[in-house]
Amino acid sequence: MKWAFPFSLNFLFWVFVGLLRYSEEKIRKNLKKKKRIFRGYKNKVKKVAVVIPARNEAKVIRKTINSVKRIVSVKNCFVVSDGSDDKTAEIAKNSGCQVLAFKKPHGKAQALEKLIRYFKLFDNFDFILSVDADT
Repeated sequence: MKWAFPFSLNFLFWVFVGLLRYSEEKIRKNLKKKKRIFRGYKNKVKKVAVVIPARNEAKVIRKTINSVKRIVSVKNCFVVSDGSDDKTAEIAKNSGCQVLAFKKPHGKAQALEKLIRYFKLFDNFDFILSVDADT
């Protein structure tokens, strides 16, 4: 019997399968390491504040606050009522949010700035997320 190859096809097949399995294990180990790094970063995030600027949003503010409550604690939810003529501030306060209400409108940017300064959000939170009241 003549040997055309130094190894049989069966042997080469199983070497190939072994190399595939070895590669797969290496890839899985690298993915686990990456997940650990992400988990470590996630644990470093301490607090997230959600700020909601609102003006005459009494019809939708309760629904927005309930959506926010699913993500963060209600004590981390802040509402600024910028010159609202309706019961926006009252509804937000009854929902458990911390509220800053202005009688005269200041504009969205200035109202948010005053809210952040009044509650010292930069000092107390790692991240500040702004959500529109009608979202």
